[in-house]
Amino acid sequence: MTLEVKAPDTITSWVATAFAMHRDSGLGLTATSSKLTVFQPFFVSLNLPYSVIRGEEFGLQAMVFNYLPETVEVGVTLRKSGSFKVRRAYDLTNAVSKQVTVWITVPANDARSAWFWIVPGQLGNIAINVKAQSHLAADTVVKNLLVEPEGTPQEYSKAILIDFSRENDSLTETVNITLPPDLVEGSEYIRVTAIGDLMGTSIQGLGSLLRMPYGCGEQNMINFAPAIYILDYLTATDQVTPEVKDKALKVMESGYLRELTYQHKDGSFSAFGNSDTSGSMWLSAFVAKSFHQARSYIFIDSSLVEKTLSWIISRQNRNGSFTEPSGGRVIHKDMQGGSSKGLPLTAYVLVALVENKDAPKQLKIRLDNAIASAMAHLESEMDDIAPYALAIVTYALTVSKSSRAAEALEKLNHIAIKAGGMTHWETGTESEPDPSVPVWRRPYHRAGASNIEMTAYGLLVYTAEHKVFRGLPILKWLASQRNPNGGFSSTQDTVLTMQPMFAMAVMTFSADSLSLDISLQAGGVNYKYEAITKATAGILQSKQLPGNTDQVVVVAAGKGIGIVQVAVSYNVDKADNQPGVLVDIDTKDKGNGITKIKACGRYTKEGESGMTVLEVGLVSGNQADTSGLINQVPTLKRIETKDRKVILYFDKFTETKTCVEFNSQQDMPVTNPKKSRVEGYLYYKPDVKNTIYYLPAALQKVDMCSACPACCDNSTSVDDTAFADQNSEVTTSSENSFADQNSEVTTSSENSFADQNNTSSNIDKVEYSGAIYVMSYTVTLTLCLSAIVCHLLLP
Repeated sequence: MTLEVKAPDTITSWVATAFAMHRDSGLGLTATSSKLTVFQPFFVSLNLPYSVIRGEEFGLQAMVFNYLPETVEVGVTLRKSGSFKVRRAYDLTNAVSKQVTVWITVPANDARSAWFWIVPGQLGNIAINVKAQSHLAADTVVKNLLVEPEGTPQEYSKAILIDFSRENDSLTETVNITLPPDLVEGSEYIRVTAIGDLMGTSIQGLGSLLRMPYGCGEQNMINFAPAIYILDYLTATDQVTPEVKDKALKVMESGYLRELTYQHKDGSFSAFGNSDTSGSMWLSAFVAKSFHQARSYIFIDSSLVEKTLSWIISRQNRNGSFTEPSGGRVIHKDMQGGSSKGLPLTAYVLVALVENKDAPKQLKIRLDNAIASAMAHLESEMDDIAPYALAIVTYALTVSKSSRAAEALEKLNHIAIKAGGMTHWETGTESEPDPSVPVWRRPYHRAGASNIEMTAYGLLVYTAEHKVFRGLPILKWLASQRNPNGGFSSTQDTVLTMQPMFAMAVMTFSADSLSLDISLQAGGVNYKYEAITKATAGILQSKQLPGNTDQVVVVAAGKGIGIVQVAVSYNVDKADNQPGVLVDIDTKDKGNGITKIKACGRYTKEGESGMTVLEVGLVSGNQADTSGLINQVPTLKRIETKDRKVILYFDKFTETKTCVEFNSQQDMPVTNPKKSRVEGYLYYKPDVKNTIYYLPAALQKVDMCSACPACCDNSTSVDDTAFADQNSEVTTSSENSFADQNSEVTTSSENSFADQNNTSSNIDKVEYSGAIYVMSYTVTLTLCLSAIVCHLLLP
């Protein structure tokens, strides 16, 4: 067969393989793969930082590659933009908003650079558009640069639940927006969303439920488990679409494969895989439960789950309890009930065992005995336990059909907090701000992770018993506590809460009578959403309000259930620290743009902290060298470098200071650098955080010409008027959503060709227009197998 494919406009290699299936001959494979390398004889590439902070300036390197047969004179043009200005070599004092062209000579089969000095002028993502043009060929590239505000990001939100049981019900609610006195000017971002599905925010946010790193075995499950509950919900309510289903399945499949890398040979799982000396009882139970729930959607190797269950059962104590094995670590302190012998862990494992009651015969007898033993242990110890432990024990006894489940539920209901038509529970261990201290506070308080988890267990009880009337007030409270992405504050409270929320939402779902009209009033302006009906219930509608908005009036009318969320994000000069973790940092200049960084942290309370994360931000234009870092201290289990910061995972902090050292290398020229942020926090209680700032003295002294000598080279030919047809401004999105958007937006290539290996390439046309050759091509792959399947794979 012959398969013709138009090669995308990108510089890469493609590999083609094939296999065939035959009922008699079986599987046939190609002996070798075919490779196609696609590239351009002339192109421009941009080197720029991941992001800069407002007030910083930097050098942009535009590197022109010339694989044409002759030397070419190239005009490299930086398009004019309202988002930034440019300093020119012959006039360094004045930054101008003009199109600038630098002329360079690029020999055949060689590359040369043109430099531009950029002065960003606005926050958000700014588009940088550069064109390289010669008499033979041209290429244009556009990249986004993220310009961040100074300080530390903060946010709060207010959710308004709409529950209209009668036709033409109405609601008017005022949301007051206040901002702190140390607000970073221009960092305010206010967004108001509306959706006709109580779980719509979480569905839309799949893949970004938390703004936290996912660097260990438990955190990898943050999207895996919710994807299961989302598909359960959408299937049960007849709302599933091919797009959402495909996204959820991909999340589960990739999460499943990643999770297997954290499994030990004995079947157990641990936070950092084989770098841990032992598996974790808690994580192994979590994975066994989640994998079982995912079996109806993706392939799960049942033998691996059975091995995990066998490991769990073999570790059960004689009294029926479960504890972390010797060498295991306390990842989630609340789950341990204050020590490694707490009831919560036994209850958590019992739930996972009950979830897997359909185990094969060779394991089922042992499984049933383990369930009965664990249930008996919980029943004997439930008379005097803490609130958090009571919540999870009640749920475990409920799903295991214990005779004391009703008694436990009665105790749990006795300590429930009911207000405003909503119900929740509190552990009594969350620290609350002192109201007598005259400081600015967020107007809408979000509950801590432990209180969220405890309330989720209460909802799990009522979903297990299908008691909608009791469960709905709990569902409403949990829905009001979500962050703007649909998650909560940590991985465990998010994963745990998604299951009962989606289950209860199925029981209360009724889209047939949904008809809501929602509008906003803010700053004298009216904002109206599209009518929410059954057909549009799952569409998240959003309105961005001016940053100086101080009040939003929400007006709703109609029938049905919906939710409006007002989300406010901003930066502050000084972070609001919570006692528990203390960090410090020291720097030393080693010359040649290298800075030695020493970062330290400790736990300020008694005992051990549990999993703790230390994030060391890097000064703009710098990269970290973390080679050898993982071996410096035994408690450091994982290192990630992402978005201009180094993320360090420790299995614990103690009262003794823990320090690590690494080098930072300045690889891109930046002047007027701003302080970078260092944060230490408890992973499962991220509000327990300490934030400080640093700026190496040596980097403060760098000026433009010492940072980028080529930017000050007066011998470079600069023309502000070349290519006048491009003198229009680049359109830039200034929306202040500081996400990772440093990717290439568009590349317009006006020439390209292919180099083949076991393939043929046919030039469709060669045109000569305006002194530029324009070539397009079609790649033809010819493979000779019957009943064949071809795969084109990116490397």
